[in-house]
Amino acid sequence: MKETANAVLKTFQLNRPSDFENMIGVKLLLIGKNSEIVKSDFYKYKSYYNRYLRNKVHKIDITDEYDDLGRRKVLVQIYRGYDTVNNISEVQLELYFGPPQFVPLNKISSYKIVVKENKSPVILQAPEKF
Repeated sequence: MKETANAVLKTFQLNRPSDFENMIGVKLLLIGKNSEIVKSDFYKYKSYYNRYLRNKVHKIDITDEYDDLGRRKVLVQIYRGYDTVNNISEVQLELYFGPPQFVPLNKISSYKIVVKENKSPVILQAPEKF
């Protein structure tokens, strides 16, 4: 799974949306997508990769979390910080693998990107005098 996650990142680096699509081990309709949506997702994810992760060390976390379908979640940390220009605090690529009896673990069975925005600072005002 870690090798596959690295291979997904490599598709962004090499600008190969068809390779990204080929890494999906289920029929696209089963995950609510088609080739056009996958290609659009690819370019969106690639923009985050280029902005935050290019030429930097990335962290891949194979979690012990499984969704309702028995797919294991793998997190790729793309960014964590305080980007005030884009109002972003964190970007993670969630890859799902398996279940192994249906989808080989060298293929992803689903994916999504999670973008967390910076929390707005609380501005306290002094009470007005009457």
